[in-house]
Amino acid sequence: MRKRNFLISAALLGAASFMLTGFDSAATVEDVMAKYMEASQSLTEFSADATLNAQIGIDMSSDASGTSTLSVGGTGDFTMDYKLDPLTFGMSGNLDIGAMGVEQNMNMQIYMVPADGGAYELYTYIDDGSGAGGAWEYESSTVDEAEMEEVINSILEAQKSMDLSTLPGTWSLGEEAVDVNGTSCYQLLYTVTYDDLSDLIADAMSASGETMSEEDAAMLALVMNGLVFNVEVDVDAATYLPMRMHMDMDGSDLSGINSLLSIVMASSSTDESVSMPDIELNISDLYLEAVYDYSTPVEVTVPDEALQAKDSTDGSQSDDLEDAMEDSLESIEDALESEAE
Repeated sequence: MRKRNFLISAALLGAASFMLTGFDSAATVEDVMAKYMEASQSLTEFSADATLNAQIGIDMSSDASGTSTLSVGGTGDFTMDYKLDPLTFGMSGNLDIGAMGVEQNMNMQIYMVPADGGAYELYTYIDDGSGAGGAWEYESSTVDEAEMEEVINSILEAQKSMDLSTLPGTWSLGEEAVDVNGTSCYQLLYTVTYDDLSDLIADAMSASGETMSEEDAAMLALVMNGLVFNVEVDVDAATYLPMRMHMDMDGSDLSGINSLLSIVMASSSTDESVSMPDIELNISDLYLEAVYDYSTPVEVTVPDEALQAKDSTDGSQSDDLEDAMEDSLESIEDALESEAE
């Protein structure tokens, strides 16, 4: 299990390099995409500042009680440092989550660094905001450097052969240059909808030997129809390296999701005399953005307090990061239930 977790981490880090993948008004989207991919292939290190924002409202209305709104939101700020040779990764940041007036702040840090003998070490810190504070945890991997490099190299090889224009959806090029921290950039714009993805989903399920019932397919279409996923990659007009990436769901039609919510609410009542409220989901803001920096050589330094965790454990008894995240989410759910009572 521990070896698999490290291999998955390596794959995600390699995929991060793919995601990173003078202004000429006559340039075409095909030209910029090709040069962007070529430049990304040689990218071996970067730093990035990432932000996310999700602000969602759930309106519940009925003849008896009028309309009330449940607000759910979250914001996050993260700093990341990535280096391919040797494979090294560091991330620190905060995630603020709020619902029904209950706020929770999470602080997290993650460092994955090579160790003597070709192994890798993972240091994690999570303070879930409950007031108990956080603690550093340490894991050592049984994955050696050669295995890590094999995973990364396979991703990079796939990256070299990938043609972005073959992805489902629509690519376009912004008509004007945009400025990112003083750098003139092309705007690569990508939009994908469920109509674009439906055949890909069906092919993937067929290839895996799985099938989807007509009922499940109709439910999936009900939820996904109308959703729009937008990606903007601002590409340096001189080097063609990505300087900023922005993802959002602007322009999405949520009527399908709202219909499903109404169906669920209606089916949850066993008393036909009770009128269930109408439910409508509203997204006021939902985006993820990363701004990249290549000006400073990447150096990932594990904090001294994290190294002390290494001295106090053999590296085999650490809790999994996913378990810590689940514990934090459960504490939020408990707080919400208490608030509702």
